[in-house]
Amino acid sequence: MQRSFARVIRIVVWLGGLAILGVGALATHSHLTRVKVSIDSEALKEVRHVTLYNLASSAPEPAIQIVSLDGEHVRHGLIPAVTARLLAMLGGETAPVIIAVHSMGQRDMDLRPDTVRPATWRPNIKGQSTQFDRFLLVELPAALKGRLESMGPRYLMGHSLGAFYALDLASRHADAFDGFIAFTPTFSHDLGLINRATSACDKARYLYVNIGLESDRELDLFGRFAEKPACQSARVTIEHHPGMIHQVVMLTGQISALARVAKRRRTRAARSRA
Repeated sequence: MQRSFARVIRIVVWLGGLAILGVGALATHSHLTRVKVSIDSEALKEVRHVTLYNLASSAPEPAIQIVSLDGEHVRHGLIPAVTARLLAMLGGETAPVIIAVHSMGQRDMDLRPDTVRPATWRPNIKGQSTQFDRFLLVELPAALKGRLESMGPRYLMGHSLGAFYALDLASRHADAFDGFIAFTPTFSHDLGLINRATSACDKARYLYVNIGLESDRELDLFGRFAEKPACQSARVTIEHHPGMIHQVVMLTGQISALARVAKRRRTRAARSRA
């Protein structure tokens, strides 16, 4: 009973904080810059679209680049861009440039490996992550060259299946980004990811993973990932937000993740000046 009451209080506190953040977000929304870019992808055999937020910057330090997966215009593009700009304004910093990758409804294909070993409650869908790797790591930077000349560190951010892909990419190409951010990753899309996670935790320069009030089976999978010895290192941040459902924890996680990214930038800047 006491634990349930504490959980309710935590939910109320978080929702209150989100409401306050929402008011601030509305105030910063009009200050966003947006640039839409279409990419004729040879790897994916079709035209894909990306939206760049917070592109304009007159700050002396290069802006951080955060590539946001999944392609839903609001949750995976607009909301993180507004959140990033609001946090930057509050901290007197340059807002990270958010690059939202629109999946054209192909997220099940794009973000799953070519071969998978899914949990029994997941469909066995063969993906095309190898082709999506090429789009993300080769075609996207080439298409945006000239627009992002003063970019600093690059991070990859994803939610749900996008978070699954971010962790999978970190296990295969840990040097592709300066850090990987995963909100409520669905490990059950491929149980093999839990074993590959050791490589992700061990090789990625920075890894942030969080999860909310998931089902018992998802909590078990998340726990098995978090208990990997390599994932206990200082550069890996793993958070469990009990009381936050799958969709909402992405929003609360954004606040924590973006704040940590800003802190890492300040630390790097201080070291370079020392």
